[in-house]
Formats: sequence, C-alpha cells, structure tokens
Amino acid sequence: MQTKYEFVLMPNEFIQPCPVDINSVGDNASHSQYTAYLESVIDTCNEQLLRARSWNNANRD
Repeated sequence: MQTKYEFVLMPNEFIQPCPVDINSVGDNASHSQYTAYLESVIDTCNEQLLRARSWNNANRD
C-alpha cells in the first residue's frame, strides 16, 4: 500500500484581492460615505477569509 498525496488549490474566489476605489473626499458628508464604503469592502474581505478558512478546514485530512 502506498499513500498518494494530491495538492488541492484553494478556489480563486477566496484569495482575490479586495479592491478599493480611491475616491476624492471633499466634505464631511463624503467622508462618512467613503467610510461606509470602506467598511463594506472590509466586510467583503472578512467574509472571503472566513470562507477560505472554512474551505481549508474542510479539506484537511
């Protein structure tokens, strides 16, 4: 009997960079809008990391 190892790549959707649009911020209203935008990007990245960790844990032997 011989053990066979197979390398499995993590799906690309879990390891894509989280792009951030660089917007010019002019006044306080646009600061708060840009802050909300950045928080949504962080939320997306955190969900992506959680999915990657879950995938990694599910594929460990």
